[in-house]
Amino acid sequence: MVVTVFRPMEKKYATNGWRVRLMLEEKAVKYETRLVILEHREHLNEEIRKLSYRGELPLFEDFSGSVREETAMLNYIEKNYPEPPLIPSPEKDRAFYGKILSWFHEANGAFAQTCKDMINTFIELEEKNITSHKKLPKEMKDYKTLVQYWKQKIESEMVIWENRLGNEMTYFNDSDRPSIVDVSLFPYYYQIVRYGLNEQNLPKLKKWRERMEERESVKRTSPTGWQVHPFLLKF
Repeated sequence: MVVTVFRPMEKKYATNGWRVRLMLEEKAVKYETRLVILEHREHLNEEIRKLSYRGELPLFEDFSGSVREETAMLNYIEKNYPEPPLIPSPEKDRAFYGKILSWFHEANGAFAQTCKDMINTFIELEEKNITSHKKLPKEMKDYKTLVQYWKQKIESEMVIWENRLGNEMTYFNDSDRPSIVDVSLFPYYYQIVRYGLNEQNLPKLKKWRERMEERESVKRTSPTGWQVHPFLLKF
């Protein structure tokens, strides 16, 4: 049975399922992608509901069954498709293993949630056709404050990850190949850059992003047709 990734077809919020596909590409696992159109309520059809009773996406399926929730999928892939490893062996360096594991969960937890909250805020503004303060209705006089709040919050979060990179030539595992941390972090970081993140004070992250963008795994999985307004550049 072929490995299948079910992911929602979205133009504005395109990170769903990207981490999983990146990891499969890095491990050279053959898979197919099934796009699920939410507007057509395809996530509630019988096929999807058998795999995910809530209709939640993305989904991962192989010959053993299906896995929901993207962090669980990454863990599953690392365990069942172990080569090349994206998590270091605890037998070689237990402390380093613990650090990478912690960063992995942080990238998919606190970091991802901060990015999601910001993205959802700006998507809501986009849906109201508010892309600059000139279009701001009277009841939203705090638009500038809102953008500045997220700009400061996101930049503070990025500094944490900037300081975790060893140098401008390696990935988060201090090697020349991405780890599970890189795979987890990149899709959200890339989308925040598209929203206007200033990388002037993030030289290592900027180089890291550019290195990731050159990888075939990223080129083959990058979303197309994104509709993103650079809100963080407004003020």
